[in-house]
Amino acid sequence: MSEIVESTADTTIEEVLQDFVNVLPPSWQYPDVTCACIVLDEREYTTSNYRLSPWQQSADLVVHGEDAERAARATVAYVGARPSAPLTALFAGCNEAIRKTRGVAMGIVVIDEEAGTLTHTGVGNTRAVVVEDKTTHLGSTAGIVGAGYGRLAPEAVPFMADDLGVMVTDGIKQRFDFADFAEMGGTDVQRLAEKILQDWGKETAAAAVLVFKKTVK
Repeated sequence: MSEIVESTADTTIEEVLQDFVNVLPPSWQYPDVTCACIVLDEREYTTSNYRLSPWQQSADLVVHGEDAERAARATVAYVGARPSAPLTALFAGCNEAIRKTRGVAMGIVVIDEEAGTLTHTGVGNTRAVVVEDKTTHLGSTAGIVGAGYGRLAPEAVPFMADDLGVMVTDGIKQRFDFADFAEMGGTDVQRLAEKILQDWGKETAAAAVLVFKKTVK
């Protein structure tokens, strides 16, 4: 699809969407009996053989731009004003507060220095990892904050001196080897974040990376 965008710089969005929908069936296992449809602003873009069927797959397509920026700013404002709120209440309140936006994927960690723990909650295509002697992956709940999501399950794990925390969006490849960072513990966290983006970022997607480390006072 990135090749379509690059080769159609002077065409309209309608033409680009039609090109997109035309390349979808060949990507399925049985392209001869597959059709496709994209709906944008109540307008349909379909393959020539498109018809409604009880056998179908569907997904929402989310794009970046001014709408995404507005949703992100509203989220930051809501969360930033409630630093002490319990995670589940924070997500629920934010979900209601930004319903008039396109919504966001969101991950939050709370570090309790006295208890030596890190608690993570996420919704959407975000991931978190704690790198210590072993690598601990922390999951997210399916959904979008602002449009609804499944049951939240905050996860608490030990977070001790010199442990690394990494939070990434889906612009980072799934097969990213977090274990590599065990050998880079003394490296500046900014350099680690830049290396993740350089080595594992997807060329066709925006990405966000946050790397943090617990240090001894």
